[in-house]
Amino acid sequence: MREFSNTQRTFSRLISYRLLAYEDLDEKERLILDGAIRARPNAQAPYSNYKVGAAVLSESGSIYIGCNVEWADYDDLHAEVNAIGSMITWEGSVKIKKLAFVGAKAE
Repeated sequence: MREFSNTQRTFSRLISYRLLAYEDLDEKERLILDGAIRARPNAQAPYSNYKVGAAVLSESGSIYIGCNVEWADYDDLHAEVNAIGSMITWEGSVKIKKLAFVGAKAE
């Protein structure tokens, strides 16, 4: 039987963001945002009626997309978790270089 210690780790990260017009994005940033936009319609959000799409750029330059999925117990899988899970599935443990997500009420 494995024993776990009671110690806790703390860490901090600096997260930066920029608000830009689509025209101000570079080519890779446009591809990431477009991926998030393409993933959003596939979201399964029958309870919140709020669809979210996400895309992550890995350190290798690949883009992975995901959408939110809700279940009857009001638990859900967030879009960014889905996208990150896809990245890890294909590349293993790699760093995220950029992340984009879009969300709105379903039409």
